[in-house]
Amino acid sequence: MLYILDDDQFNSIRSSYNCDFVLKPSNKICYYKNEDQIDFDISDLRENDFVCFHNSFPCDKTLITNRLMEINETSSSFTLICFSAAAEFYNLIVEKKFIKIHKDRFYHNLKTFVDSEFDINHLLYGEFSKDIELSIIQKRINMALFSFSKFSELPIKELQPRDLKRICELTGFNYQELINKISDYNVDKFKRFINVLIQNK
Repeated sequence: MLYILDDDQFNSIRSSYNCDFVLKPSNKICYYKNEDQIDFDISDLRENDFVCFHNSFPCDKTLITNRLMEINETSSSFTLICFSAAAEFYNLIVEKKFIKIHKDRFYHNLKTFVDSEFDINHLLYGEFSKDIELSIIQKRINMALFSFSKFSELPIKELQPRDLKRICELTGFNYQELINKISDYNVDKFKRFINVLIQNK
């Protein structure tokens, strides 16, 4: 079972992510907009259960997210997924039974994840495998830099921030560190660095 705790203040589940299916009764998904609706017992969660919560889900009465975190750290029988639109969530964190993922990525891949019968790779990487997605992004970057000499200063404005962020997610590299590192690179050095990053993912 997939449990989603998201107060969805701006109705983005429907308006931005087209994930209306989350809001409908289902034998696969339980959605909770506020803590008063929560009807599951943490002690009943099992190996094939996923509890996903927005990092700012309001729960002053039940402290449900704190309790989930505590239990997940001590006896991780279920998978806990924390999502947020905050910048620090651009770097995907995957531990044995705990995941931190950007909200856009979470909702973008959610239907694929559900349709795959909860294959976690579909939530983390979408319909593409990691290698295929990295290859597509790398080709897009190479096309953007095609008209520049390899000795040219890297034209950072020609690159899509989402592509660089996604490479960081898929390779486990810190996005801010990447931006700092490439600030004085030329085109050739940047391409070689991205190659190494992808090969060593």
